Amino acid sequence: MMIMSNNAAAAAGKAAAAAAKAAAAAAKAAAAAAGKAAGGKARGEAARAREAAAARAAAAAAATAAAASAAAANAAAATEERRMQRWGVYAFHFRAAETAAAAAATAQQQQQQQQQQQQQQVDLLLWHILSSF
Repeated sequence: MMIMSNNAAAAAGKAAAAAAKAAAAAAKAAAAAAGKAAGGKARGEAARAREAAAARAAAAAAATAAAASAAAANAAAATEERRMQRWGVYAFHFRAAETAAAAAATAQQQQQQQQQQQQQQVDLLLWHILSSF
C-alpha cells in the first residue's frame, strides 16, 4: 500500500465522498421513479419522458462522480510518485520492499499456525495414549 501525502489523501477522500453523495442521489432518484411507477397512476408520455431523463441524469452524475474519484486517486498516486522520486526513493522499490515484508509476515504467521497445529496433534495423541491406561 502506498503512503500518500496529506493533501493527496484529503483530495482522494473528498472525491470519494462526492462519489458516494452522487450515488446516493442517483439511488434516491431511482427509488422515487420506481415509487411513482408502482403507484399505478396514469401519467402522460411527458411525465414518463421526464422520469427517464431524470434517471439518465442520475446515472450520468454517478458516472461523473466515479470518474472524478478515479482521477483524484490517479492524481494522488502521481503526486506520491513525484514525492518519492524527489527524495531519491523510487516507488517501485518501496512497493517491492513493502510487499516482501508483508509476505514474510504472512509466512511467519503460517509457520506459527502449523507449529500450533502440530503441537495440538501431539498433545491429543499423548492424551489418547495416556487415557487408554
